[in-house]
Amino acid sequence: MSRTVDAQVQRAIEAAERAGRLVTADTPRGATALRTRYKAGWLVSPAPGVFARPEYWQRLSRDEQDLHLIKTESHRHRGWVFAGVSAGLLHGLEIPFALRGRICVATSARSHSSSSTRTQRIRVSEDETVVVSGVPATSLVRTVFDCTREASLRLGLPVADSALRALSKDPLAYGTSGELRGLMEQVDLRFSGHRGIENTRRTLALADGRAESGGESVLRAALHELGFAAPELQVEVEDPVVPSRMLRIDMGYLREDGSWLLIELDGVGKRGEGRDLGELSRNRERIRESHLSLYGWPIMRVGWAELANDDLLAVLCNRYGVPRRGV
Repeated sequence: MSRTVDAQVQRAIEAAERAGRLVTADTPRGATALRTRYKAGWLVSPAPGVFARPEYWQRLSRDEQDLHLIKTESHRHRGWVFAGVSAGLLHGLEIPFALRGRICVATSARSHSSSSTRTQRIRVSEDETVVVSGVPATSLVRTVFDCTREASLRLGLPVADSALRALSKDPLAYGTSGELRGLMEQVDLRFSGHRGIENTRRTLALADGRAESGGESVLRAALHELGFAAPELQVEVEDPVVPSRMLRIDMGYLREDGSWLLIELDGVGKRGEGRDLGELSRNRERIRESHLSLYGWPIMRVGWAELANDDLLAVLCNRYGVPRRGV
């Protein structure tokens, strides 16, 4: 390849990275140049026809990788409006990995376009579209409906919880009853009678924007399905070592004697944490837990193993005395 082509490829890569997308070819000659570098191991190809520098791609989180793919498709298909889980990612919602896979694109009721192995078509009205970070997408309310209408509670609740966080203008007012009521009213107003509306209503009825991670949402959904009472979220107690400081715990139950049964998610990091930040968070959690131990309260730690195994989670809850609903 000539130095001219090398320079062109380098400029294309730099432009794509600045725009938060992957590099694509605009000409047959450019496509050949990219494929040649891919075969030589200088580029990776996360999807057909799109490329990135290996070190750049590997540095991205899973959310960032999926957003790069969406923005790349938006660059290649200027008329596309993204919907469903793709729109959810653009809106900054918690989208469980189990819901991802295909790029979701809105289509009108008159369109004859159909879904494919790589693209899912969702029929929406034109007045349900907005622009998010420069990319056309379905509105937040429409996106929440599409992401929850067929999803299980454990997959839909992270979406609903994060939607309430997105709607809240005050970080200290996450999940207030007003925001939840407003979201439910908008969903009912727009989608009453649509297939899946009852599933969305059941999910929204349990939504709480105070959940700070998808793992917390999944755990609450699991506790509900197993018949346990809803926990209080983001429990704050005074630090017994530094009384002027408050310690915040993922969730817990206030017991009749005034003590707490505290629950912490173990190894289920907050969204967007990198490896270094995640390790720093774990160190802080260990110090915080050592301080909390002075109260003598039980602290139930729940990890991915328990979230993936209902029998194991139920045994753990019963041993720690997690209250049942209606008891």
